[in-house]
Amino acid sequence: MAMKPQTDPEEQEESKLPVPPAALARIISIAGDPSRPLTDLGKVCAQDPGLTVELLRMANSARYGFVDPVRSVPQAVVKLGARAVRAFAITYSMRAVMGNINTGGFDTNIFWEDCLRRASCAHLLAELIRYDDPFEAFALGLCEDLGTLLLACRMPHLGTALHGVREKPGPARAEAEKVLTGRNHADEFVNSHFGKLLPESISNAVALHHSPPSGKGREKLLTLIGHTADIVADVVQAHPKERCVERARRALTKLKVPVTLAQLLDTVADRMIELAADMAIELRTQPSLQQLLTEAQHAMIHLAEEQAREATRMEQLLREQKENTRKLEESNAKLLQLARKDSLTGLDNRRVFNRALSSEMERMEQQGQTFSTLILDVDHFKKVNDTYGHPAGDAVLKTLASRMQSAVRAIDRVARLGGEEFGILLPGTARRGAQVVAERIRASVAASPILVSGTKIHITISVGGATVDPSAPPDIEELIELADRALYTAKEQGRNRVIWHRK
Repeated sequence: MAMKPQTDPEEQEESKLPVPPAALARIISIAGDPSRPLTDLGKVCAQDPGLTVELLRMANSARYGFVDPVRSVPQAVVKLGARAVRAFAITYSMRAVMGNINTGGFDTNIFWEDCLRRASCAHLLAELIRYDDPFEAFALGLCEDLGTLLLACRMPHLGTALHGVREKPGPARAEAEKVLTGRNHADEFVNSHFGKLLPESISNAVALHHSPPSGKGREKLLTLIGHTADIVADVVQAHPKERCVERARRALTKLKVPVTLAQLLDTVADRMIELAADMAIELRTQPSLQQLLTEAQHAMIHLAEEQAREATRMEQLLREQKENTRKLEESNAKLLQLARKDSLTGLDNRRVFNRALSSEMERMEQQGQTFSTLILDVDHFKKVNDTYGHPAGDAVLKTLASRMQSAVRAIDRVARLGGEEFGILLPGTARRGAQVVAERIRASVAASPILVSGTKIHITISVGGATVDPSAPPDIEELIELADRALYTAKEQGRNRVIWHRK
């Protein structure tokens, strides 16, 4: 009895992946050859009935606004141009061959909406910076995350899990997908039938779209456009919103885009509506930047409430740990006896603050409990002295010191480090709890002017924070430098804000 040949599992998985239509290779080849006439491109496109219908619909859509109706594929090709036809043929072919493939719980409608957002954003960015082929950028944006869909096709049992990591920012999303599947979605696309078919410039840019672009010239610029489009699209798609918005604004500045993030997102939303109608993609209502930030603010309020409840539970735990509490109180009492106070504010000075940090570092090494430190600085304090005089400036510092002292716990340490700079030590406080404290102090100072001799003086503060990782603790000088760097970033980004050190 003859035995049936065994099938390689890898080959079984490959058989699940879609194969592009043969006409697409010819379209891409002809569209990329400037020596070939548009009539040749029109003839190849006309051989595919589905593509014929879609090209005519696109050419007659309101987006292009041609005065006379376009009645034939050759006419549509002439009107749209080779680059636009190539981009649209890639889009049509991908959606056509992947429409009926099993992806498990992976939501393909939302996926194509996300792809359309990246493609529209890349196309618009290319136009804004005068890149020579915006439709090439459109195709790049469309393909950037296509490898995720291919992973869902290859492993439909992981479809729900792959969709579940959609709201992570690009690099984190790619890493989560790799943990789930053992594969990188950019490599998955580049090595697929589609990736091997596309121009090398697009495939190379897809491979690098989650990384800061390297190289030079036109290739680097295309990769930078795709990288930026991915970051901007994350503002709508991913969380946390504040971090995504900050990252997107930096990326737009680096690309020298002459519009704001809010303007860009509004225009991208309008284009998505037009293209979704042309491409038969079901599109949800696209939010404005303000709506996204409002949503994020509500989420932060909820998070702050949760953190407050967690802080209450931690306080209860600390009260139950009587022995540890007794040792902490004894340690604090000794520090108070040895401390030297700042003559103006009555706070601890820099030397005492450094001693407190050293003591907390030793306690952390014994118990493995983290802590945080804040460095605060009064914004434009020289202007206060110049405008109201140095006595008024001293009064402002004294009042600010009193406010900070009353805003923290008894076990926390507040010190004047010099001039208008202060430090706060938050024992047993992880990053989230410390950020709540820092933001509460910052908001309180900004909201309440300081009354000096009948004059209301408005000030703001910038805050830099750092949390110690017990597994890799820095020394005291390194810790203060980390918080100082974060403070410098807060100043650089416009002041009156809290910035946390990111290692």
